[in-house]
Amino acid sequence: VLCKDDKLCKKKKRINPADYARKKCAEFSKTLPILDAKGLGLQAPHEEGRLWVACSIFCRRKDTGSYYSPRLDLNDLGDDPYFPDGTWCYHNGKHNYYCMNHHCRPENFRGAKSLMDVTDDLPVAQN
Repeated sequence: VLCKDDKLCKKKKRINPADYARKKCAEFSKTLPILDAKGLGLQAPHEEGRLWVACSIFCRRKDTGSYYSPRLDLNDLGDDPYFPDGTWCYHNGKHNYYCMNHHCRPENFRGAKSLMDVTDDLPVAQN
């Protein structure tokens, strides 16, 4: 469960996801000219099969006016196109979900890895 951060945030006003996305998209547009320089950005709704969507910043394209996540474009450039850990991303009627490691997870998520989550090669001798 995430802790309450009221004591930490008293002096600083929290920024909502839409404002955060606008600020980041304005920064990203300096690196990616395809993005609208006005910095129009948003937080997309949660998608069950694609847990990264609600935690990825979506920016408006200059050419089409549509929104997309520049996460692959910025992957090797050092810019982080995701909302910070702890950003609210979904409510399923019972539980709140928050961004954790770029994925929208329930607040009681423990982070245990299953064999399906392992992407590294397993040390198995081949015959």
